Amino acid sequence: MRILHACTFVATTALTVACGGGSDAKPDAPPIVIVDAPAPDAFEPPPPDAQIFDFSCMGNAAPTTAPDTVAIVGTVNDVNIISMSLPPVADATVKAFKNGTPDAEIGTTTSDVAGDWNLAAVPTLALPVDGYIKATKTGHRTVRVYPPSPISTDIPQTPVLLFADGTFSTIVGATGHTQNAANGTIGIAVLDCQNTPIGGAAISVKQNGVEIASSANTFDAGQLQAGAFFVFDVPPGETVVGATYMGMDLRAHAVTVVAQETATTLVKPGF
Repeated sequence: MRILHACTFVATTALTVACGGGSDAKPDAPPIVIVDAPAPDAFEPPPPDAQIFDFSCMGNAAPTTAPDTVAIVGTVNDVNIISMSLPPVADATVKAFKNGTPDAEIGTTTSDVAGDWNLAAVPTLALPVDGYIKATKTGHRTVRVYPPSPISTDIPQTPVLLFADGTFSTIVGATGHTQNAANGTIGIAVLDCQNTPIGGAAISVKQNGVEIASSANTFDAGQLQAGAFFVFDVPPGETVVGATYMGMDLRAHAVTVVAQETATTLVKPGF
């Protein structure tokens, strides 16, 4: 059990940070009235002691314009389950891609000794970019980081978490699941509009309209990090990730699962 907690605490905390929570979360923000959300009778009544989350971005309009270029800046860290820390990774290759057939590379760089990387001028053609960040390093599991919505502005903090091959195998085993080499993995963090992790949310992971997340391949890490999930053994291909909370459907979006890679993303109420 100690190994399980060590593995999953570091991994799920890292996941939430990588997907926009952690230091950017605003747990002390005052409650915000739900705006442009479904009528009250569409919701399940929250328990008396339920935490109040911000759903004010639910139903808002998608961005339609962007600067000619955007800067995407971040760090690459290793998930160390022995020290329960996130040491920096140098010389990792970090690339930005625009989704397409095939995907188009729109930026590349390398992390420095502090793990820092900077894609200073990613072209957008003045339109939001539906894309992702891909990080690779020999001896580590390749990771793709999918933002919750198309990129339409600079992203100043984009932590990228790499799992050493041995570390990933240990985490899979510690959670009691299996991982076929022909399949991939998805890491999900469910956050509100203020990037606060939503405890008690339920996720949906679908391929071709069929739900593929079940108790057999999903690890709910809610007791270790609110709103964090790992879905193992996911077949390659386009996968639609979403979540629900108190009867509300949070915004779903697509990621691409690749064999022997991990796709990380977050689910939020809206754009």
